[in-house]
Amino acid sequence: MSWTLRCALFVSLLVMVSTLAAPPAVAQWFTGTLADPVNRADYVIITTEQFVPAVAPLATLRGTANGYEVMIILVDSITAQFHRATPDSAIRDLIVTMVDQWQQPRPRFCLLAGAVGHVPSHSKPSPFLPTLGEDPVLIDQWFVTRDGVVMPFPAPLLALGRLPAWTTDDMEAMVSKTVAYEQAVPGAWARRAIALADSSDMGVMEEEAMMYQQALVPGWPDTVSVHLRPGSPFYRTPAAFRALWGEGSAFVSLVGHQNWQRFSAWYFAASDAESLKAGTGLPVCLFIGGQQFENPDTISMAVALLRAHGRGAVCAVAPAGLMSLFSGGQFVQALYGYLASHPTDPIGLAWKAALSDRRDEIDERWTLLGDPALVVKRGQLASTPDPVPTGPAGFALMQNYPNPFNPSTTIRYAVPSASFVTVRVYNTLGEEVATLVDGVQEAGLHEVRFDAPTLATGVYLCRMQSGSFVEARKLLLVK
Repeated sequence: MSWTLRCALFVSLLVMVSTLAAPPAVAQWFTGTLADPVNRADYVIITTEQFVPAVAPLATLRGTANGYEVMIILVDSITAQFHRATPDSAIRDLIVTMVDQWQQPRPRFCLLAGAVGHVPSHSKPSPFLPTLGEDPVLIDQWFVTRDGVVMPFPAPLLALGRLPAWTTDDMEAMVSKTVAYEQAVPGAWARRAIALADSSDMGVMEEEAMMYQQALVPGWPDTVSVHLRPGSPFYRTPAAFRALWGEGSAFVSLVGHQNWQRFSAWYFAASDAESLKAGTGLPVCLFIGGQQFENPDTISMAVALLRAHGRGAVCAVAPAGLMSLFSGGQFVQALYGYLASHPTDPIGLAWKAALSDRRDEIDERWTLLGDPALVVKRGQLASTPDPVPTGPAGFALMQNYPNPFNPSTTIRYAVPSASFVTVRVYNTLGEEVATLVDGVQEAGLHEVRFDAPTLATGVYLCRMQSGSFVEARKLLLVK
């Protein structure tokens, strides 16, 4: 055998050995039969061929760093193998098949890699259409429930997230930030939780933000409050708030009046994402207010923060469509409480757990925009948390939830100091139909349930009074 041939064989052997020793790279999609029960995976990515190269680093990370069996599946394969009238039904069929029929390990995490123009969501008529005129909303959570389940609010089958990327550049930005975040060494920013509270509604939003911060304290003790109210000791200008964000944090909670484009009309907007400082610890953002991710021409705050290169946010939890402070409060506290008490669990499992005790269909709107397998960073040492408000700044009666309702609804109200309070319900003739509160109430946020099984369909008036304070809300009972 010649020297040249011996060298060639030796080089070939080295290549074979190195190939066998190297961890498998996940850079291609699954091409087999999706309903085959021999399939197995911990982590499934549903995407389009366009985004496969961009999501490959994340797939590789989950395979090497987490030891997950990762599978990439194209939307076209799903619609070709699960013959349904719409792509969203086909995707749900796949997810139910994975959970029920695949061998162990069955998927615990599913990532929809692409905005709804690439990986469709499920459009659902809004229950608020008769009263508020809301358009149908997109519900990703629908994918992880069973078709025809008789339970009113079934828990999600697995942890589901979405990277709402419209372009390859968007996807590369989201994936690169996720990979960098997982590999980062936690610094001081990993002990910090920031809550931005709107100044309206008599301090109720400041109180709610404080409750979210308290839920995070066991894991992220350095809480920083920011208020829009100029007289508050926690007031910061918009520029100062963006500078604080730029220092890095584990969480940023946005609690107040907002739409998909801006917070409190003027304080923080989607366009501000690019002005944030790059290169520091990126937070998980939580929005109490509807966010859109279905239109490439009107990018919402959540999407803008996710697609900003090296800045903004690494993950966001946001409702699609209309959302009230009250309807979101219990979910947020459950989410934050789970994360604080389960330090090594990914955020997708916290999202799933927080939705396992749903009370109303509004909870369907909570969308996890980010990698469901992301583990939120935390630090070990803590400085002294800043002081927080002791209670609401004034009396307030919030809108009942749900509204319309049948036959029960919850009414929430705020009391700034111990006071005698009455809350009564009247019909359109001015006749009292229920007394819900009649006595001294301690300072803080309160709630009371109104049950109307014997009342007729119609409009009712809820009236709260304490001294000279009087406020009323319309309630709509629909049977």
